Amino acid sequence: MLLKEIMQTNVKTARPESSIQEAGKIMAENDIGSLVVIDGTGKLVGILTDSDIIKNVVSKGEDVNEIKVGDIMTKDVIVASPDANLEEAADVLVKYKIKHLPVVDQGSVVGMITGTDLIAYEEALIEKIAALLIARRDHDHGEQVGG
Repeated sequence: MLLKEIMQTNVKTARPESSIQEAGKIMAENDIGSLVVIDGTGKLVGILTDSDIIKNVVSKGEDVNEIKVGDIMTKDVIVASPDANLEEAADVLVKYKIKHLPVVDQGSVVGMITGTDLIAYEEALIEKIAALLIARRDHDHGEQVGG
């Protein structure tokens, strides 16, 4: 399975000059844990996570209206290709200890994959396989009845 088949495509963004207050509001309204940070041309320049906000703003008592996204965002963003498979994405998440993986195609962010997305996909896959095994077992037992 490829990332482009399960990635979230409605990626929320922020600009480096946005306040943490604005970014936090977008994250809360959309119930998400990160924002992709883009410049005026739409180029990926960073990622801001809820952990960044807690660690660099909230815990230090900083003013959420004074601190800008660009001040605390991660600038060296680890990304994936839409043609990468789920196992490759999981390996990247684990290797770099990250929860959010922007999916980039030809320099543009086209999606986002999270550990939660991978777990949800795996759970759905397990349910499908279980249903297949149960159906097969029932079918096999049906053939053996009445012998």
